[in-house]
Amino acid sequence: MYPPSYTDSTFALLRSDLLIANARRHATNAARGRCDARRPCAGCIRSHAYALAHAPQGIDVPQEPDCTYDEGAEIPEDVETPEDREKAGILENKIKKLETLLRILDWQEDPSRGCSSSGSDSWDWVTPNNHVSPDTNPSSLSEFDERMGSSSNLPNLPVLKDTWPPNIPPLDILRHLAEACFTNHAQTRRLLHAPTFMASLLLDPSDPRFPVLPLLHAVCANGSRYMANSVTAHFLRRSQDDYGDRSFSEEQAMFARSTMENCHTGENLLQYLQASIMLGWYHWFCAKWMDVHVLSGSTLRMAVSLGLNLCKPYPIITPSPVKYVPPFLPPAESFTEEEIRRNVFWMAYAMERLYGCGNSWAMSLSDEEISQMLPVTLADFEAGLPISQNGRQWSHDADLFSRHPEDHTDPFILYIKSVLLLSRVKNMCLRSRFQYYPDLIRNTIAEDPRLNAEFHAIESMVDTFRDTLPAQYKRPIEGEVVDPLLYSVVCTPYIAKIFLHEQFAAIGKHSCLSAFQCITSARAILDLLHSVTTTEYELPRIGLFPVLAWFTAGRVITRFLKAAQRENANDQIDTLQAEITFVLSTIKKLGACIPLARRYALMLDDHLQSMCGEDIAAKVRRMADEKEAAGESCVPPRDMDAPEMQETYQGEAYLAIRLSRPQVGYFPK
Repeated sequence: MYPPSYTDSTFALLRSDLLIANARRHATNAARGRCDARRPCAGCIRSHAYALAHAPQGIDVPQEPDCTYDEGAEIPEDVETPEDREKAGILENKIKKLETLLRILDWQEDPSRGCSSSGSDSWDWVTPNNHVSPDTNPSSLSEFDERMGSSSNLPNLPVLKDTWPPNIPPLDILRHLAEACFTNHAQTRRLLHAPTFMASLLLDPSDPRFPVLPLLHAVCANGSRYMANSVTAHFLRRSQDDYGDRSFSEEQAMFARSTMENCHTGENLLQYLQASIMLGWYHWFCAKWMDVHVLSGSTLRMAVSLGLNLCKPYPIITPSPVKYVPPFLPPAESFTEEEIRRNVFWMAYAMERLYGCGNSWAMSLSDEEISQMLPVTLADFEAGLPISQNGRQWSHDADLFSRHPEDHTDPFILYIKSVLLLSRVKNMCLRSRFQYYPDLIRNTIAEDPRLNAEFHAIESMVDTFRDTLPAQYKRPIEGEVVDPLLYSVVCTPYIAKIFLHEQFAAIGKHSCLSAFQCITSARAILDLLHSVTTTEYELPRIGLFPVLAWFTAGRVITRFLKAAQRENANDQIDTLQAEITFVLSTIKKLGACIPLARRYALMLDDHLQSMCGEDIAAKVRRMADEKEAAGESCVPPRDMDAPEMQETYQGEAYLAIRLSRPQVGYFPK
């Protein structure tokens, strides 16, 4: 009999524990001894005899031993449910993110784990003189290496040659090209998250987190712009047999476009959009006008189809008969991913708007269809720390160009604001062309467009943006350091003034204030050009929009030179010729590295010849060649109070209207 405290249920629990312990003991004994190959074996016979001798009252023991010596304890298998699979997927994603973070920490904390790439790890820089300067090490590269670690200090992870994409350069060259983009092209550090992208290059190409091929090809095409040909010569020679005598960058751009068209499977849509933007940068760099126009439009439309032009709490509103289409992109999993998507949209928008400043073609997306926040600062973006929406500005804010919060302002944010400003200027110019040009042809125009409220509102935005820039962002050049984004920002108000007033300017008429706005804005751009050429800064790194600004200033001054010839203003001819010579010589010098600058130099030379004649053009051309050979870049002193002289287009008609009604005439603020 059992003591009173042992109930039937208590004994049942003890018996259950006893059976489990016996099963474990059998498994342990199986690992320790050898079976005698009998059935029942000697061990089971002894266990059965012990059970018979010590069995409690009321417990039935089998008459024959049940041999379990060679049989493991059966463990019931858990049935996998959909919830379990979902949890496992979440854990796998977290593990992947942690692995990426560990790779980044390895770069920063343990340089001793690095590997030495083949050849020299020193950088080869393309200078404005088109010569290689391997000892050049800009401060931006040093700062980048301090935060991320040099490419030569990355872990040497094995990458199988069989899995490496055939048309992608080896890993060491690929890393150099990627770092060249991040270091020399300021927009790349916003389009791609540098630490995450550099870590993904170390993954096996079969890993789903490895960058898509079009993006890698686009990075190679753009990165090679800042590196000497010797870095990629070996890889190019290996592939010339199949693709002819193309440059490395042209070959990579071709691969980017072909893989973008042939490998698009509906996955990694954001990376395909990033590749499209970088390919558009390359086409713009090469002055391929039609290619960049078509690609920039399709890129921006793709961004709209992904819902990147909108941001919560602004939902997508569709008419009731139209069935709601769910977004192609799933919700962002982190703050960094959300900001990357926002930056991708603004990069696509900026490419189309800035490229469109050089022509009168219509744009593919209206500003009224954008409800998106401005980006965060670069420090917050690369840190990956969540930033509250409170205090951040939206693209449709009424005080967007007059208020610049200190915590939410940096050169890139001002850069996006300047692009929005230029977009509004161009939209207004396109509308005024359609509204007033037919009446101008019939000579029945009744009102000067500069007198309407919209023109005054746009010009007020331009003046406000220029005057309210924070003091630390009004000087893009500090000593030998040049901020390319800030340089574009400071150029924007002057370009906007020229776009607003050039079509209305009447030269030779002292009362034409539009001509005054054009000449003062053009000379302000020349002052900025002179400031940057007096430093040791490498002009190829300044970007493409400043080249358009310099060409625009030169074109305006060329028209003033023609008017000076017509008026026989000899005191002004020498000054204007010297200014045009300075612009032309600088753009031609830059054209040795940038095809876009070379094309603008040819356009400015052709414009000068058609406007002022072959004699003046030859003289300016000769002076430009002499200055380039001598390395001179001085702008001669000029008289800022010179008479306003410009070739007359439709400005004469608008001037006649203004002079007939002086009481409502236009005067600058």
